[in-house]
Amino acid sequence: ILRRLGLDKDLSTTLTNLGNARLTQANMGINPAENLERAIATYQEARMLQRMLGLARYEAVTLNHLGLAYQTQSYPNSAIAAYDEAAAIQRHLGLARDLAKTLNNFGLAYQTQSRLAGNSSIQKQQALENAYRSFQEALERVEYLRGEIGADSEGYKRNFNEEWNKVDSGMVEVCLELGRYQDAIEYVDRSKARNLVEFMATRDAYPGGVIPENVRQQLQSLKIAINQENRRLQQDENQDYTRLYQLRQQKQELEPYKPLRFQAMQELLDEETAIVEWYILPDKFLTFTLTAESLNLWTSSQEDRNNLIDWTNTYLRDYHSNSSQWRDTLADRLETLSQILHLNEILSNLLKNFPKCQKLILIPHRHLHLFPLHALPTSSALSRFGAGGEGKFLQDLFPKGVGYAPNCQILQQVQNRVRPNFNRLFAIQNPNQNLHFTDMEVEAIQSLFNPHQVLKHDQAEKAAIDAETLKNAHCAHFSCGSYFNFENPLKSALILAKSQFTPPPPNNDPSCYIPLGNGKLLDLAKCLTLEDILNLDLSNCRLVTLSASETGITDFTSTSDEYIGLSSGFLVAGAPNVVSTLWAVADISTAIFMIQFYQTIQQQPYLSVVLALRQTQTWLREATVQDLLDWVDSCAVISPKRRKEMKKRLTFGAWKNKLDAKPFESPFYWAAFVAIGAHSNLE
Repeated sequence: ILRRLGLDKDLSTTLTNLGNARLTQANMGINPAENLERAIATYQEARMLQRMLGLARYEAVTLNHLGLAYQTQSYPNSAIAAYDEAAAIQRHLGLARDLAKTLNNFGLAYQTQSRLAGNSSIQKQQALENAYRSFQEALERVEYLRGEIGADSEGYKRNFNEEWNKVDSGMVEVCLELGRYQDAIEYVDRSKARNLVEFMATRDAYPGGVIPENVRQQLQSLKIAINQENRRLQQDENQDYTRLYQLRQQKQELEPYKPLRFQAMQELLDEETAIVEWYILPDKFLTFTLTAESLNLWTSSQEDRNNLIDWTNTYLRDYHSNSSQWRDTLADRLETLSQILHLNEILSNLLKNFPKCQKLILIPHRHLHLFPLHALPTSSALSRFGAGGEGKFLQDLFPKGVGYAPNCQILQQVQNRVRPNFNRLFAIQNPNQNLHFTDMEVEAIQSLFNPHQVLKHDQAEKAAIDAETLKNAHCAHFSCGSYFNFENPLKSALILAKSQFTPPPPNNDPSCYIPLGNGKLLDLAKCLTLEDILNLDLSNCRLVTLSASETGITDFTSTSDEYIGLSSGFLVAGAPNVVSTLWAVADISTAIFMIQFYQTIQQQPYLSVVLALRQTQTWLREATVQDLLDWVDSCAVISPKRRKEMKKRLTFGAWKNKLDAKPFESPFYWAAFVAIGAHSNLE
C-alpha cells in the first residue's frame, strides 16, 4: 500500500520495523539464516530510501539495526562499517544519546572481531584496543548525558543508570581480555552507587548540597563548548584534540564528582588493610582483592554464577515465606554461599601474599549487599592463631574487624570526615512500644552519654525531632521499626510514633497510606523517610546505629547497583559510620548486643567501629547462659528492675537449666549487624 501510494517516508519506517521483526525471529531460532538475510536486505532498502529523502536521523537508526543484524550473523566487519556510518551522522547532528548507543555497539562488534581473529594475536589485540576506545568514548557520552539530568530527578537518574550499566560491563569485559586489571577495578568501582557518590560529593563540597548558580552556569557553558568542539573535530581532517582535553579538564575541576583512579584506591589502605570487591557479569562474577601494594583478580565459572543466582533466589524466597525454616538453616546456607564464592581460595591467596593483613573492607555488588559476608564460614586451614585459636568465620581471620562500603569513592569521602567527639547522644526509643527489651537497650545506652536526648514511646514523633539537636549529636541511635519501599526507595522510612493506623485511615484518603503486613496502614508523613534523612545535617555525628529490623536493606532489584537505603541516607547526611541490620533481629539478643557494643566503645575510646562490632559479635555467639547472667549482674548501666527481667528471660524456655548452653551461637542472632562507612578509629 505504501509503495503504491508513494509514501516513501512511511515506507522506510515500516521497512525498518519489518527488519526488526525478522531479526527478532532469527534471534528466537525461527529460520535464523533465512530471517537474518531477509532482515539485512530490508534494512538496506530502508536506509537507501532514508538517504534519498534526507532522513539522516532515521538512517542512523536503521544503520544501527543493520549493524546488529550483521553482528548476529557473526560478520563484525560489516557491523562495524554500518556503525561507522551511523556514528558519523549522529556526530554531525549532535545526537549524544544515539551516539552513545552506537559506540556501545561498536565496542561489542570489536569484541566479536577479536574472538574471530583466530591465532592472529596482532589482530586480536587491535580489535580489543578499538573496543576499549569505543566503550571509553561511549562512557564519556553517558557522563555528558548524566550531566544534563536535573539535580531533582533522582528517580530518572536511577533508571538512567540501569539503562547504561551495560556500557560499564562491556568495558570491564574488554579490560579483562586486555589484562588491564587496574582499569577493570576502576570501572567496576565507578559503576557502583554512582548517584550516591555524586550526591555526597556535592553535599560535602557545597552547603546544602546545592551547586552555586555561577558554577552551574560555568558548567553548562563548558558542556556546550565540549559538544561544539566534538562536532567540529568530526569535520576537521587535521584533528587536534588539545582544546577538547582542556575543556574537559576545566569541567572536571568545577564538578564535585571526580572519578577515582587506581592509585587513589590504594591510598585508602594502610599496611594492614585490604579490600575485597565483587562484580557480577552476565556469565560470571569477579572478585578483586586490593591492598596498598597489589591487586589480584579471581574469576568464577558460569556455573558458579548460576549457582549464586539460584542460592540468592532460594534465600530470599524462604526469608519472606518461611522465616522459621530460613532461620534454622541459616548456618548451612552461609556455608553453601562460602563455597559458591570460593571464599577459602580467595582468602588463602590474600593471606599468603599479604600475611600482615589485620582488617578487611568488603564491597559487595547488587544482591550481595543483603548477605552477612563477614559471617561466612572459612576453612580451619586458614587459621592464623595456632591450635585452638582458629576462627569459624571470615571476620575471625582479621583481628581489626571486617567492614563494608558501597564503593571506594564513598570510602574515600567518609574517611575524610573527622569527628573528634563522642559524648552527645540522640536516640529514638521504641516508638510503637512493641519491643520489650528495646526499652532496656536505650535506657542502658543513654547512661553512657552526657548529655543525651531520648524521645521515648509516644514522644518519638516526627514533629519532635529537632534538626539542631541532631546536628549537634555525636551519636544517633534509632531503636524503631523500618519499612523499605522497592517501588520508590526514597519513601523507605524509620517508623515513628503515631504513624500506624487501623483502617480506615483518619483522613479517609487511602492514597496517603501504605499497607503493612500486620494489617495496619503506615502514614509516611509521620515517619522519617529516606527523603527526610537525606536533608538532615549530621556534620558532628560520628556514628549512627539503626538497631531495629532490616535497616540495612538496599534496593537489590536495581541492575545499576545504586546503593539506596536508610544507611546510605545517613552517609549522605554526614555520618562517617552507620551500623545497621540485614534481617528481622530478635529483641532480647539485640538489646544485649547493643548494650555490650556501646560499652566496648566507651571503655576503649580509640576502638574502631568495625573492631567494636567484631568483639561484640564474638562475645555474644560464644557466651553461655551463665556468662550472660554474670554479665547482667555486673552491668552497671542496667537498672535492678531490668536486670531481673533479663535474667528471667535468660533462664526461661529452651535455656532453662542449661547454664552451659550458648543461646545466641547461631548467626541469626549476631551476624545481622554490619558496619558501613569509614570504619576509622573513634578519635
